[in-house]
Amino acid sequence: MVNKLKVACLQVSAREYEDRYENKENILRIIDKAADSRPQLMVLPECAYPAYYISPLIVKNSLEFQKSTLELIAEVKQRAKLYKCYIALGIVETDLIKNILYNSALLINPEGQEISRFRKSYLWHFDSYWFCAGEQYPVIETEFGKVGMFICADGRLPEIVRCLSLQGADILLDLTNWVTSGFEKETLTNPQVEYMIPTRALENRVWIIAAN
Repeated sequence: MVNKLKVACLQVSAREYEDRYENKENILRIIDKAADSRPQLMVLPECAYPAYYISPLIVKNSLEFQKSTLELIAEVKQRAKLYKCYIALGIVETDLIKNILYNSALLINPEGQEISRFRKSYLWHFDSYWFCAGEQYPVIETEFGKVGMFICADGRLPEIVRCLSLQGADILLDLTNWVTSGFEKETLTNPQVEYMIPTRALENRVWIIAAN
């Protein structure tokens, strides 16, 4: 395990499905920009592609939907290899056979290979309207320690982070799109930011890296 890890959290905006092509170019552009600082790991938010706001009613062509997502993944893999870094990417994953969607996180290594995939387990709020829940909690060995991933509201439950920690995870990646609530912009809050994620880190003695 290395003593230092340089990370770039790529805070891209949550977009609509109709903006997916513009979103794809923006994701690739911000990866290229982040590469200038030579990070060992880049982390993107939850559902960075094709969109955060999505449902089966919006996706009219599942085949085109999957094809465009696979094309982006291929380009991100090329960049991971080019920049010799790990990239954690949040996508909407399609299972064409079962006709279901997953809110997924991929971890790509510096050789451009997918080495881990996590599917959001705790489907909070409107998530459950169009996503199916994941049931596996993989942890992968890297040169800077064992890495696990979870997605946004998964951090609300102690058990999910605990499952990853019990497998020896040193670092957890939280791909998220945190929302805020309140009547005035200056007083907006989010319980995950304020105390849930810090508590998960404290409970399990792990580093948590969040891209929002």
